[in-house]
Amino acid sequence: MSFSNWKPSKKKKASGFSDRFLRFASVKKESTKRIYMQTYKRMAAFDKGLRERAFEEINKEWLARFDLFLQQTSPSQNARNIHFRNIRAVFNDAIDDDITGFYPFRRFKIRAVS
Repeated sequence: MSFSNWKPSKKKKASGFSDRFLRFASVKKESTKRIYMQTYKRMAAFDKGLRERAFEEINKEWLARFDLFLQQTSPSQNARNIHFRNIRAVFNDAIDDDITGFYPFRRFKIRAVS
């Protein structure tokens, strides 16, 4: 999938998690966009149905399973935390824009690096 020519899915509302994530990443400076795209690639590898997910489907259980998936390829807690901070930033932005009121990070905590 080429991210440089990304456009929101016509089948899915632009308020879907995946579309919102990609839109949020696209307005960042190039180096930040690259980091967000890495997060997106990891999420897409983990969840083949990511393009169809609503915000409410990215819940505490999804995040916990994603963390277990990441542990297989990213043993560094700091590397995994970057992905979770990127996801959290998209949720915060969507909440600010009244796209969703759902916020899984109330219950799913990003672990501190020890």
